[in-house]
Amino acid sequence: MNLTPPAECCAFESPILDQVLPPILIMEFMFGLMGNVVALWMFIFHMDTWKPNSVYLTHLAVADSIVLFCLPFRADYYRRGKNWLYGDVMCRILLFSAGSQPCGRDLLPHRCSC
Repeated sequence: MNLTPPAECCAFESPILDQVLPPILIMEFMFGLMGNVVALWMFIFHMDTWKPNSVYLTHLAVADSIVLFCLPFRADYYRRGKNWLYGDVMCRILLFSAGSQPCGRDLLPHRCSC
């Protein structure tokens, strides 16, 4: 049994990715932000009693908002042809905020050529 890694990377590297992903990420940011603002508005101003599920959903909306704020930077990264302009510290902060969320690992790429 051969346990050596394959010679080529399995990442999807294509020039079409640089044109398709930025508009999708921006639309996801806009719709996600609107949905989270409405959800937080309802939870904060229209809830009479706070039950455990209300607290959980509020925290989920806040965590999702943190992940959403990474998307415009990721869209700009792809729009510029995978050229990161914001420095190493900002790259690490965004990767940490995306990676520390439960869904962030599935939704956002983890690789940044900083």
